[in-house]
Amino acid sequence: MPAVRIMYQTKRPLGVFRTGVKNNTKKSQESTAGTTKEEQHLAKKLKDLIANIDIASEDRRQEYERLERLFGEVLEENEQFHKQLGEMRERVEQLEREEQAQKENHFQNQQLEKQRNADYERLKTQNALLNLRQKKKDDSESDVVRLLKEQVPIFCRFFGVLEIENSEFFAHY
Repeated sequence: MPAVRIMYQTKRPLGVFRTGVKNNTKKSQESTAGTTKEEQHLAKKLKDLIANIDIASEDRRQEYERLERLFGEVLEENEQFHKQLGEMRERVEQLEREEQAQKENHFQNQQLEKQRNADYERLKTQNALLNLRQKKKDDSESDVVRLLKEQVPIFCRFFGVLEIENSEFFAHY
């Protein structure tokens, strides 16, 4: 395998590999010819294997780059989701604070409304009492006024009679 790597890395042209043994015998030549064919066949297989490795390596590199891009996109989406989540949490907290403030305001408004209603009822009762007193006072004044009006002519007659008597009394002395 290291020899293949060296050849792959140096990109030497693949040729017929020599065995390094020089035999002049016929058997040796046949075996060399067979070996040469076998070596050529193996060299072709090795060349195809290297090409397949190159293709697989390029595919792997492209897949790795694609995965890196996807991973980057996923990281960006994750950051965006975390940012949105943080914003949503802040918004929820703000809404909860607003809701709490509204509840407190509502409670205070209810207390003020109860106080106003109590004051209104108290003032209504006081007004009714004052109206009753005023009516009694007006009734009693009107009774007094009516009595006085009735008694005025009587007093006028009485004073008239007294004047006459006085003038007669003074006229006799």
